[in-house]
Amino acid sequence: MTYWHMQLHPNDLSWNREKELLEKKSLIGLGLTDSEQAYKDFKSMQLNDIVLIKHGANPIALVKIIGELEDIKNNDFSQIDWFQIRRKIEVLEFADSNRKDFPQPRKTLQSAEDENTPTYQYINNWYKSITPDLENMQGLKIRKLYIENYNMFKDFNIGFDNDNKALPIIVLAGINGTGKTTILEYINDFVKNLSNNKSFIKFDRYDEEEDKTVIETLNYESSLKEYKIGSRLVEQEAPIKEYFENNIIYLPTDTHHNIEPIENIITEYLKQVVWEENNTPHEAYIEIKDFINSIFDEFSINISFDSLDKNEKVIFTNKNGDKFPLNKISTGEKTLLLKAFYLFIQNIRDKVILIDEPELSLHPSWQSKILKLYEKFAEEYNCQIILSTHSPHIIASAKNEYLRILQIDEKNNINVISDLKAHGRDINSVLFDVMGEVLYRPDEFRKKIDRLFYAIEDEKNYELSKKLFDELKEDYGENDSIILEAKMLISMTFGE
Repeated sequence: MTYWHMQLHPNDLSWNREKELLEKKSLIGLGLTDSEQAYKDFKSMQLNDIVLIKHGANPIALVKIIGELEDIKNNDFSQIDWFQIRRKIEVLEFADSNRKDFPQPRKTLQSAEDENTPTYQYINNWYKSITPDLENMQGLKIRKLYIENYNMFKDFNIGFDNDNKALPIIVLAGINGTGKTTILEYINDFVKNLSNNKSFIKFDRYDEEEDKTVIETLNYESSLKEYKIGSRLVEQEAPIKEYFENNIIYLPTDTHHNIEPIENIITEYLKQVVWEENNTPHEAYIEIKDFINSIFDEFSINISFDSLDKNEKVIFTNKNGDKFPLNKISTGEKTLLLKAFYLFIQNIRDKVILIDEPELSLHPSWQSKILKLYEKFAEEYNCQIILSTHSPHIIASAKNEYLRILQIDEKNNINVISDLKAHGRDINSVLFDVMGEVLYRPDEFRKKIDRLFYAIEDEKNYELSKKLFDELKEDYGENDSIILEAKMLISMTFGE
């Protein structure tokens, strides 16, 4: 099956009857004025190929080829089916007003076969969104991890599923020392560290022969396959081991320090758009700028892609028009590029992505939005993202079923709490109820706060209460919740 994108009008940009044609005739075709290359490509189309019909950059519909080529020698532009050669199609879905512009507004007809190009990704994402069963069957998703004895984990179970379905997002939270990063590292190195113990990982795998998803168990025994050569028993690596290892990607905390990979990726991406899609460099620049903006449209980023310099270094620009190399952007912007944009532009599909502390160097407003971006990526690219975090903003933005809280009990064992509800809660309640009591005010001020309320309620000492109140108001401002509460108590107690 090949993806195509196609303009469908009789060399008249004001025609705008594509949808009517598809609804009434279920046909697509080319007329006498179309290019020789377009004719050649149209004739090479196969049954079940998928075609995105567009008018410039405006997507009209996604259709499937269901008929062989017909040549009727027609070129009557007064007819809605004006074209000379045609194919019967089935409309899979018409575009609605929410669907974004197609990244390639030119070319009468062109294939999209390179998975790394935005045209392929656009069509593939649309097609997969209307064929969910196919999407859900493919790739790797972890359901359960059991660790028998590794570092702080002695007899440890954690589930990554809900209602018997592997979750697209898992958020690991907990105080320091509960093993959040260790879990990510353990999953990433699971194949390398397999030993003769009871540790295992259960995961979904698409079985092509059976054409369905099967649940596999990877442990020491399943990582080996036995067979005989004569009377001799031989052990070799099982395919399940290689399958798991090839479908895990780990982004540790220090990822944002190395900007070089993203620069190389952007450079190669631009070359593909120019050389393989026959665009000019200016058109390629616009395409990647639009691609970046479409990903980060909610983040209010102050920079945008500008160009490549003569040394093929990526140049960005800010809203003031200042230009600077990629390694000069802020650490927070580097983090977004390397822990989010990297995944999109690499076209990473059907894999498990492990991300350690994605909130590092991000402003709290960006922390509140990053999980939504990862959820979008997991949905569009059929991946599972497992991340560890200390950020109450990320925790509060996570759906309740995504959250896994790690806690240490009185016997120093690590336990998993998976039924705490944090979604949409205020940050202070997340700090106290989800992450354990966090002293989010300096200790010296907590003591002042305690002394103030003691002076009001127990000592009934107005002068001391007023003195402590004024000191705290100077520190926190008159709109702080503690100040407002103390002001109300002073009024009620002393009639002020």
